[in-house]
Amino acid sequence: MQVLKIFLKVIVIPFLIFGIACWLSIVLARQYPGYAAAAFAMLLMVLFLRARRKRKLELERGWRVGHEGRDDLYYAEFREGRWRQIYISGEMLVGKPRHVIYWQSTSFPEWAQTRREEIIGRIKTAFPPPDYRYEGVVPSGSGNESW
Repeated sequence: MQVLKIFLKVIVIPFLIFGIACWLSIVLARQYPGYAAAAFAMLLMVLFLRARRKRKLELERGWRVGHEGRDDLYYAEFREGRWRQIYISGEMLVGKPRHVIYWQSTSFPEWAQTRREEIIGRIKTAFPPPDYRYEGVVPSGSGNESW
């Protein structure tokens, strides 16, 4: 019974909603092509403006973090006129936490060597616990290897 509920919730209902939305869009586009074109143009404009705003905020802040593929993360910083990146090993999990980030295998480049704590702090603000667990990070004044 539990599997059926999950199947309905995760697969059937989203596909049903998506199918109805597609059908409604096609019907309305056939009846009102001008309105459909205007709505599509507005959607593209909103997506473009959101992406532009995000890029502008990242440039003002000077750094960004994100997922690289399914498991890994990256930290990028705008230095000397270009984005410089650090790739961080991780692993996607089921449940909480959703990810484990492994610092042991992360090598910090020369430009980031002296700012390791600052960079780790920024990453932790973007990907906070309990959704993310950090392995191999030693907080200052602590002998604990994993937290």
